[in-house]
Amino acid sequence: MRIILTQDATDPLPLTYGRIYALCRDAVVINNKGETLADMLRNELDESVASLSRRLTDDISEGVGFALPFAQTLTWFEKQVGLLEDVMTYLDRGFLVQTKEGNGIKFVP
Repeated sequence: MRIILTQDATDPLPLTYGRIYALCRDAVVINNKGETLADMLRNELDESVASLSRRLTDDISEGVGFALPFAQTLTWFEKQVGLLEDVMTYLDRGFLVQTKEGNGIKFVP
């Protein structure tokens, strides 16, 4: 999750998307670890948003040229959340929708 949510990450994903999908399914369906996985995802999202926020704050302090980096960052983040939706389908539909989280993983513009 961390690599997917790190802008300008240089490390390749250690697993294929298909393997991540399968591991998520196993964690949620077979091992009943949906809550643990959801907590991990929540923490990674919090850290990613905080990091992006710091970077964007620095861009804003540099003057009016912040609009392009801001738009590029939002576009990147939306793409990454979509990727997480794809590979974490079992967490999204198999656990979060059935709990108090109710809405699953979404990018809200």
